[in-house]
Amino acid sequence: MTTDLKKINGFSHLIQTLEGGALHADLCDDLHNVLTEMATYAAGPGGGRSKGEITLTIALEQELETVRVRARVKTKTQEIARRMSALFMAPGNNLSLEHPMQHSLPFGTVVGRDSDAA
Repeated sequence: MTTDLKKINGFSHLIQTLEGGALHADLCDDLHNVLTEMATYAAGPGGGRSKGEITLTIALEQELETVRVRARVKTKTQEIARRMSALFMAPGNNLSLEHPMQHSLPFGTVVGRDSDAA
């Protein structure tokens, strides 16, 4: 008795088959997103250079005739450096732009001599 098995031939065929093709589609999207982030970084703070990574981990677990396959995908790009902001803790655990203990100076409107003559 011969059976016609749908064999998976090669690694690329496995990737296209896993998760009903969703893994392959997600990897394509991840590649595009990483390249886009790299181009953005290189054009800005990267000064023409950038790095990115896509890591695919495939875990295989066999039990009798069944092999469970689980994929994990991680992407990594360079973080764009952000500026630091200094804020103050205000009553009620809120943030404030002004120091809550700082007194305001009594600035008023200064009237010049030219405005007196008019």
